[in-house]
Amino acid sequence: MCRYNGKRAQTGDTGEKFPRINGWHLPLNGLQILAWGVEAVCALMTFGVEIIALPASSWPAAYACMGVGYVVHLTFLIVATTINPVDDNAEARINNVNGPMPKFDRSQHRHVIENNYCHICEVPVGVQSKHCSACNKCVAVFDHHCKWLNNCVGKKNYRAFLVLIFTGLIESIGMMVISLLVFINAVQGFQWLNQDVWWSSSSTNNATQITFEVFIAIKMILVVLIIILLLQLFSFHMLLVYRNMTTYEYIKKSMAKTDRKKTDQQTAPPPSMENGTICNDPLDSTGVNEEANSSTPRHTNVKAVSEIVDKDIPKHALLKGNKGTVYNTTDNTGTHTHLNNTYVNDESVVVSARVNFSNILNTSNNSNQLQTELAVSATEERDLPHTVPDANEVNSSIV
Repeated sequence: MCRYNGKRAQTGDTGEKFPRINGWHLPLNGLQILAWGVEAVCALMTFGVEIIALPASSWPAAYACMGVGYVVHLTFLIVATTINPVDDNAEARINNVNGPMPKFDRSQHRHVIENNYCHICEVPVGVQSKHCSACNKCVAVFDHHCKWLNNCVGKKNYRAFLVLIFTGLIESIGMMVISLLVFINAVQGFQWLNQDVWWSSSSTNNATQITFEVFIAIKMILVVLIIILLLQLFSFHMLLVYRNMTTYEYIKKSMAKTDRKKTDQQTAPPPSMENGTICNDPLDSTGVNEEANSSTPRHTNVKAVSEIVDKDIPKHALLKGNKGTVYNTTDNTGTHTHLNNTYVNDESVVVSARVNFSNILNTSNNSNQLQTELAVSATEERDLPHTVPDANEVNSSIV
């Protein structure tokens, strides 16, 4: 059942090497060895220490329930590890060649599998078949490579894998219940435990009692961690079954979604200046941001023009309204004009201007309108004052 391969297949390595047969193919994975070690320790503690500490009348039921569950779980662990999930076409090619797989040449092909043809196995494969770099073979309906099994999980062993997780979860819960019963009664003074098994009322056995309780506590912590991991894993695969997806497809979809978000952030247009504020919102058909047409802007540092005290507005100043319209702060009578229902950003829209009356044009016969030319002081727009006090300072300096 085991076959040694000196050139262990590593993820990402596409050199010449023998394909792996199943989870028993040497060398074994470290996590696989750890999993079997945990299985052995939990079984030894449950069947060899805890159950026999229970009253003798409960032994048959405890051994029957826990024993059957453990045998079923162990059976599916062996089955999921032993099954070779290879694609049928790839399996035929591997059996005929009986040698190392060819090296993948990236200078000739961009991907290992293109148009359902594997360039390493050199055979057509199924739509959902993927070439596992760890096992160096194409797996039918590839789900993922499980290091705990040291084997790929695919169409041929996926059901066994699900039963393995479920039975492991049920068995772990049963072990936890027995451990709690034994530990609680041991701490409370062995009220109904079988004291003739591991200890007696003799004071010379206090060390045995303490050691017993410590090992039970350690085992409970370990089993709790196992229950959490198996519950999360089983729930995840039930979700995949409901969505009719594989783990590989789920990961690829998640990665594509993340890449799209990064691309959108990188290609997003730079923030634009709308109505005196930096804004990324799109403009409407009139070329004005939606907020400019709203009577309740989202900015909290805005006030109606009518709320601005007259003394805070410099003489001959201009006010820029919420739609970009420039208003003179003085009317024909020399008094300040208050614009009803007009909101401005008091940090950026009050600008100082100097009214130059030297260029007043002659009044034509067809119009009595007085045309004026407003010359903004020599500073660039980015250098203009952004608050009313700043505007006053600039205005006083140029008058």
